[in-house]
Amino acid sequence: MLAKFALRLGFVGAMLLTAGSALGATVNMDAGPIWNNDDAKAKCPAACKVTWNGQWWTTVQGVMSVCQATNSAKGTGVFPVGPIWNNDDAKTKCPSGLATYSWNGQWWTTVPNQMSVCSCQGGPSTSAK
Repeated sequence: MLAKFALRLGFVGAMLLTAGSALGATVNMDAGPIWNNDDAKAKCPAACKVTWNGQWWTTVQGVMSVCQATNSAKGTGVFPVGPIWNNDDAKTKCPSGLATYSWNGQWWTTVPNQMSVCSCQGGPSTSAK
């Protein structure tokens, strides 16, 4: 059985994060306005390429931590990467964990003519025991 949870984030950029699926986690990142599917194909891969900003925290003790990251559209997201034990561990796990995320083909407009989000898939998969 898969453990599932969703968390509404208060950060600009990351609208919804879900973790626990067999595919890992999904993070929705701001990408600026997207006008159509062809435009999404051009913008979303870059929106899902993120850079760790040095911030991380534990969400479930001994099970899951998240790394905060930004993309080229100035979107900010919180990405599950598995447990992080200390700052030195974060310096390794955050960059490598963030590299697993890529665009999963989904996008939608959040503010007409101003902002759309791209759905990024990756990270660890978590399953209940």
